[in-house]
Amino acid sequence: GLVRVLLEAAAAKVPLVSTANEGAADIIAHGITGYLTPIGDPDKLAESILAMLQHPVRAKQMAERAHEYVMSHFAPDKLTERWLAMWRRVAQGLTPCE
Repeated sequence: GLVRVLLEAAAAKVPLVSTANEGAADIIAHGITGYLTPIGDPDKLAESILAMLQHPVRAKQMAERAHEYVMSHFAPDKLTERWLAMWRRVAQGLTPCE
């Protein structure tokens, strides 16, 4: 599922670091809007967190890009549009997602 805490962090312009689970990959583009690390690799996770702390300008840029992405794709009005489109597809006998 979708990782709500990452949506909230991005909306608040907080830099994003997560393991590369499916929900996180929907929000984070590695190196662009944050860092994704392999699941089960605490060293890579620590490296990514340290990179954010050691490079605050880059971290701020990633946080800004993540904020823009989340607000353009997951803001309440955007989600409402996507839910309605999904239900219209179901009502037409189509698959829910394109």
